[in-house]
Amino acid sequence: SSWASVPCIGSRGASPLPLAPLLVGGAEVWGSGSMHATLTPKRNTARSPGFTVGGTVALPSVLFGVAAWVVSTQLSSSPALVGGTVVALFLLAFAWLASDASACGMVRLSAMVPIFAVIQGVFAGVFIYDVYMNQYSTLRDGRTYSNVLAGSDAGSHADAGVLRFAGDVKVDTTQAVGYKDLYTYCAAPILAGAPGVVQYWAVGYECCEARGSMECDGVGDPSARTGVRVPEVEPLLFSVGFVGTQFYEYKRAVTMAEWEYGLHSAPDALFLRWTTGADALMNELWVKGALLWVGEMVAFVVLSVFVLVVGTAGAPAPSK
Repeated sequence: SSWASVPCIGSRGASPLPLAPLLVGGAEVWGSGSMHATLTPKRNTARSPGFTVGGTVALPSVLFGVAAWVVSTQLSSSPALVGGTVVALFLLAFAWLASDASACGMVRLSAMVPIFAVIQGVFAGVFIYDVYMNQYSTLRDGRTYSNVLAGSDAGSHADAGVLRFAGDVKVDTTQAVGYKDLYTYCAAPILAGAPGVVQYWAVGYECCEARGSMECDGVGDPSARTGVRVPEVEPLLFSVGFVGTQFYEYKRAVTMAEWEYGLHSAPDALFLRWTTGADALMNELWVKGALLWVGEMVAFVVLSVFVLVVGTAGAPAPSK
């Protein structure tokens, strides 16, 4: 004969327990241990997978979106807010998980989707921060210095977000280099008059030739006098080609320029994005960060719907 399943005692739904068939007067009687035998017809009482629009798509999408947005926009300025928000989201996800537990302590895989959503949202937010919002935060929160001389000590402006230069300052593109890795990282000295120790470098990526040519941001605009500092931070995620790792690629480009042209870079030289105005660049970074968040949200919702379709397709038919 076959095996049957019955719910755990007191459970919401059925957590299967195998029962051995016994033969009593020619009829199959199902029992186990001290449980009383019953002649109740066998039924399919297995719990359904539990994939629903609310638990698989709606709630996880909200958790993912909030986690990604708060982490990406508040990580540098309000780490306590980020930590509190993530903890609150995890508590909500675990509350959903606990509500699905049966009396036997079993939970369905579908109930764990909100937890996975919070984890994915944190990683997605950190990626957005690495790519755009780190630079945006530096620009927003850093100090603004005006009438900066190209030969002035860069170390005295280490807390800068924006530097506005004075005098006949220019980016010397004839001494520009492009360091090729996954992308081409560009650097050229910012000078005024005869070159000495280079305190400031104009940088960018995918905007120069290997030698003697550079068109990054506003480098080609004679009216440009403003530099936006590239933050020197360790990347929180492996994001080659973006803000988190760019600083160290720019250092390699600067070292190449020193070798190639006999230049000397100050130990604490600053790397700047050269532009005609910082406000336009800040707005650009914010918009790109927001669009990346929207793209990640769309991708997550599509993935959630796919999980819902696959999960419900494998659900057992209702018992009769």
